[in-house]
Amino acid sequence: MSVDAVLEAAFAAGGREAALVGPAVRSEADRIGFAERFLGRDLNVDLSGGEKKRNETLQLGVLAPKFAILDELDSGLDVDALRDCSRRVEQATEEIGLGVLAITHYTRLLRELRPDVVHILAKGQIVKTG
Repeated sequence: MSVDAVLEAAFAAGGREAALVGPAVRSEADRIGFAERFLGRDLNVDLSGGEKKRNETLQLGVLAPKFAILDELDSGLDVDALRDCSRRVEQATEEIGLGVLAITHYTRLLRELRPDVVHILAKGQIVKTG
């Protein structure tokens, strides 16, 4: 299933007009530097790990959820791509009031996202909060 098809299905499931998905997707893709040529590619076959993470960020902007769980957003992204994706997540928190739970093994994501609270887990238990 292509990136476009996934977003069209999400629009339909949310009761939004499918005709609006194209312009919204292209606008958001431009905003985060996600090349338009990726939009027709199969999500599970034709995208690299970094491209999949950019796609997740694209979905935030297009679908405007109230809450997002970002599991390893920094996985497969170079420093510039991480900065772009993190900036878009920060913008979404301001623009649409997006709530975010970010899961990562690396502090580089935390430097980019500016979290309100950080919990450090070890063996399934919170060992530090700050």
